[in-house]
Amino acid sequence: MSTAPELENAARTLQNDLLSATTGGPVRIASFRRTWLALGLWTLFAWARNPRTWLLVAGAAVLAILFPVAAWITLALVVGYFPVMALVSAYITFSGSWNLLIDEQHTAVIGLRTWHHDGAVQLILDSHLARRVGSGQGRRLRETLAPDLAKTLAHHPGTVVRFRAGNPRLAAVYGAELRAALPETDGWSHHLDGVNGTVRPSLPLARNARQATTAGGGSPR
Repeated sequence: MSTAPELENAARTLQNDLLSATTGGPVRIASFRRTWLALGLWTLFAWARNPRTWLLVAGAAVLAILFPVAAWITLALVVGYFPVMALVSAYITFSGSWNLLIDEQHTAVIGLRTWHHDGAVQLILDSHLARRVGSGQGRRLRETLAPDLAKTLAHHPGTVVRFRAGNPRLAAVYGAELRAALPETDGWSHHLDGVNGTVRPSLPLARNARQATTAGGGSPR
């Protein structure tokens, strides 16, 4: 059984290897400005395309007319949105525990994190954000990253990959893409539960990986 420091070291090594593999070409680590634009503005654009957003806006407008205090609450939420997004963007950019990758055209971003849980190193892939919803920008970014992901994980056996999508349809798309990049014939098992997905090595591979990590003090290279 690997110790916590060994797993922390293995997770850090996986993160560094992933960044080295994925950011050498058309993909880069998003700057603070690009992170803020993606989280602050692109999210608003996506919300604007959802009819339920406008229902909420209409409801808030009615409440603001009927109850003056509701108008102040709504104004505080609107004004506070951008500072909060700035703080979140600063944490993502400068903390080092969470990385946001962006394509060369600055049209899509996707986040990744590594940590350890239940005795295994885990890679967390966050749902992508695109500047224009439905344009295929997020899909192209994921297609660019998939080969580097597979090559890197080949040097880190035992890693568990988890993801969460924005909706069940997108989760099925993510699951299919990861199934192609990490096929079952290479010893990966895939599980999809609603908007959450898990890709883990088969039991013999996981057992060998834990033994290698314990013996070497980190993921085998």
